[in-house]
Amino acid sequence: MTTAAAARWRAARLLASPHRLGFLAAATVMAGSALGWLLVLQAGGSLVAGTALPAGAAHALVFVFGFMPLFFAGFVFTVGPRWLGLAVRDADAAARTRALLAPVLLYATAWLAWWPLPAWLPEAAAAHAPAALLALAAAAWTAIVRQMHRLLRASPPRDSPHLRLVVRACDLGAAALWVAALAVAGGSVPCVVASAQAGLWLFCGGVFATASHRMLPLDAMAAQPALERRFPLWQLLLVGGTLALQALDVVVAAAWSAPAPAAVSALLAAVTAATALWLALYQPDIPQNTGAMLHAGLVWLAAAFGLQAAAHACAATGDAGLSHALGQAALHALALGWMGSTMLAMVSRVAGAFGGQARAADGIAWALFALVQVAALARVAAALGPAATGLLTTIAGTAWTAAAVGWLLVYGRWLGRAPERPPHLGT
Repeated sequence: MTTAAAARWRAARLLASPHRLGFLAAATVMAGSALGWLLVLQAGGSLVAGTALPAGAAHALVFVFGFMPLFFAGFVFTVGPRWLGLAVRDADAAARTRALLAPVLLYATAWLAWWPLPAWLPEAAAAHAPAALLALAAAAWTAIVRQMHRLLRASPPRDSPHLRLVVRACDLGAAALWVAALAVAGGSVPCVVASAQAGLWLFCGGVFATASHRMLPLDAMAAQPALERRFPLWQLLLVGGTLALQALDVVVAAAWSAPAPAAVSALLAAVTAATALWLALYQPDIPQNTGAMLHAGLVWLAAAFGLQAAAHACAATGDAGLSHALGQAALHALALGWMGSTMLAMVSRVAGAFGGQARAADGIAWALFALVQVAALARVAAALGPAATGLLTTIAGTAWTAAAVGWLLVYGRWLGRAPERPPHLGT
C-alpha cells in the first residue's frame, strides 16, 4: 500500500477493529450532544414545547449514557481480548466489529436524535420521543453487553478480574438505561435523575476506575497492570465501593426519600479522596504524554470525593442548601474532571497507537485536554457560585463542545486511515 493510499480516509476501515467503529460513533455522539446542549443553553435552558423532560435531566441522560458507553464498547472489544490472553488476529477483530455494527449504529442514532427529534415532531409525538429513544438505546446497549459476555465465555481459563468488573458495570448500565426509559415514559423526573446519577457513579465510574487501575501507566498490553504491581487490588475495591455507595445513596433517596447515613458516607468519601490523591501524586517520573493526563484525572477524582464528603457532612448538620451545591460540584468534578480527562487520555492513546501515530498529536491532545480542564473548572465553580451560574455554565459548555468537536475532527481522521506501524500501548 502506498503512503498516499494509507493516508486516505476510508469508511471500510472502520470495520477493521472495534475501536475504530466504537470510537468514531462515540465521538460523533459526543460532538453532536455537546452542540445540542450548547444550543439549549443559548435558548435559556428550555426544551421543545410538549416534552415534559426538563433540560437538566435530558442533559444528564445524554452525558452519562450517550457517548461514554460507545467508547467503552470500542475499548473492551479491542483491548479486552489481550487482557484475556486471546489470540489477536485481524480476522477476529473484523468479525467482532461486524457483529457490533448494528447495535452501535442503533445506539448512536438514538442519541444523535436526542436533541433535534422533538423539534421535528408534532407536539403530541414529541412528548413520547425521549422514552422511545431511551428504549432504543437500552435495547442496543443490552445487545452490546451480551456480546461482552460472549467474549468472556470464549476466553481460556485465565483470571481477568478487571475485564469481568468492567462487564459487570456495563450490566448495571443496561439496567439503569431501562429504568430511565421506564421513568421517562411514566413521567417520574426524580427517578430519571436518580437513574442518571446512579449510572454516572456506578456504571461509568466503575468502568473508569477499573480501566484506570488496569492500564496505569497505559501499559494495556502488559501481563500484569503496573498499578496492581505497585499497589494492591484493595485500592480499586475502595474506590469502587465508594462509587457504589454514592449510587446507592442516590437510589435510596429517590425511592424512599431517606438517604444513607450522611456521616458514614462522608467518612468513606473522605478516605477515598485521600487515597485517590495519594495515587495521583505518588507517581515518580510521569511522562509528559497521555499518562500524565490519567494522573491529572486522579486529582479530579480526589476532588470529586472530597466535595462529596463535604456535601454529606453538610447534610449531617442540616445545611441542605450547601449540601446540594457541593453535591452538584462533586458530580461535575467526577463527570467532566475525572471522566473527561481519563476518557481523553485513554481513547486518544488507543486511537493513536492503533493508528500508528501514538505521539503524532501530543500538542493537539494537550490543547484538547486543556479545554476539558476549563470546562470542568467552570462547571464546578458554577455549582459553588450561584451568582455567576449562567456565565460559568456557558463557558463550560463552550469549552466542552470545542474539545468534543476537536477530538472528532483530529482523531476521527485517524480512525479511517491505515496504521503506519504495528500498535503499541506501552509508555
